[in-house]
Amino acid sequence: MYVNQVSTLIQNWLLKNGCTLKKEATTSESKYIMYGDMNIRISSHLSSDSKANTIYIMIPVNNQHSFGVFVGKNYNVINSLKELKSFLSALFIVLDIKALNELAKVKVEGIKQISNSNKDLEIVKLKEEIDSLKQSNNEQKQKIDRQRKDLGVLHTKLANMK
Repeated sequence: MYVNQVSTLIQNWLLKNGCTLKKEATTSESKYIMYGDMNIRISSHLSSDSKANTIYIMIPVNNQHSFGVFVGKNYNVINSLKELKSFLSALFIVLDIKALNELAKVKVEGIKQISNSNKDLEIVKLKEEIDSLKQSNNEQKQKIDRQRKDLGVLHTKLANMK
């Protein structure tokens, strides 16, 4: 009974602090909760498998107030429910910072890709503008050549008139 009461207290606190209930085990008193991408398992016993993205909270079965908390390969002994809440609050801040850093990296990469795309687009536009200027230059040369030719014809006609 004690394990269920304490795990419910922890679960309720977690749900009030940004977590979502994933599932409750039907064969044991284990509860599974999510904080972002991190799994949180609340139970009176260790799991048969350990996962890197899971926080394991072990509740003592004998009414003692110390909790075992596994985060990755680190084991922490927490002496009270209040300390457990403080520990988890601090851990959530670290997880949020890591998530923000990852998001920032993704956004920076996206900006770099957009910047590179914009550069490529600018290069294409500049090439089109250069091609347009070359064509305009060729048209101007042809116009000048026609005018020279016309001037040559006029010059010859004037010379013949004399």
